Amino acid sequence: MTEQEKQPVIQSNPLIQAQYKLDLVEQKVLRYIVSMIRPDDEKLEKKYYRVEIQDLKEYLGWHERSGELFDYIKKVADKLKSTTIKVIKPTTTIVTSWIASYEYPRNKGWIEFEISSKLESELLRLKDQFTKYYLKNISRLKSQYSIRLYELLRQYLNVGKREIELEDLKKMLGIGPDEYRLYGKLKQTILDKSYREICTKTDIDFKWKTIKESRKVVAILFYDIQQKTRIPPSVLNLIPRNYRDNKQVLDITRKYLELMGEEYVVEKLNYTNSKNPKSWIDY
Repeated sequence: MTEQEKQPVIQSNPLIQAQYKLDLVEQKVLRYIVSMIRPDDEKLEKKYYRVEIQDLKEYLGWHERSGELFDYIKKVADKLKSTTIKVIKPTTTIVTSWIASYEYPRNKGWIEFEISSKLESELLRLKDQFTKYYLKNISRLKSQYSIRLYELLRQYLNVGKREIELEDLKKMLGIGPDEYRLYGKLKQTILDKSYREICTKTDIDFKWKTIKESRKVVAILFYDIQQKTRIPPSVLNLIPRNYRDNKQVLDITRKYLELMGEEYVVEKLNYTNSKNPKSWIDY
């Protein structure tokens, strides 16, 4: 796992549900850039985010020569700049592109992206109505549809279920009106494959079923959406009893179980308990 894969990807819920179409590598490069953004920043750090090609090569798991990858990433940058994204909010609709500009010097091995200023409100200072996950959870996915569906389900993790009208789902997944008109083809090519990928390669499980009207599929109900990272008894028993129902403590524990493993978390909990601090949660 790369260091960048341990970074969170944080987006507003309207941005999670936005309508746009990108292929697999474009989706992954985009999330890599978003993971570089710190959501508590006042500004989009002048909106410039520098990506080292060697780091991107490691993240994508590519074995091509860096020069070949660099040429390909420039094409990806063109697509991120030219692709329209439509963000529908309760009182307004934002139509923009992900990238306003990009720059690459000769023989430096990096490319710098400028995020569209129109997306600043969807990426910064998010106090509620946002979705967060770690970059590692999409790094192994092999379908752009799996990435989008993962985000749509991750958004409703605390609810545990989500019903989406079929036509709305197609728009969110970047499927055009003339694509997959037959539900059977959509199910076989996208939904079944995404279901298997998400459940085997990410941190969530879910089930799904169709909703029909007059024998026609009109919506999909995703249910039993739950996080697979569970706190084992060996770890839970190290947390003082009065903190075992504390959401902040449990979220932090799950985070480091996922990123660093059980042995690391046990070591840190034992150390904290040995210090017997007055404010255990702050320590």
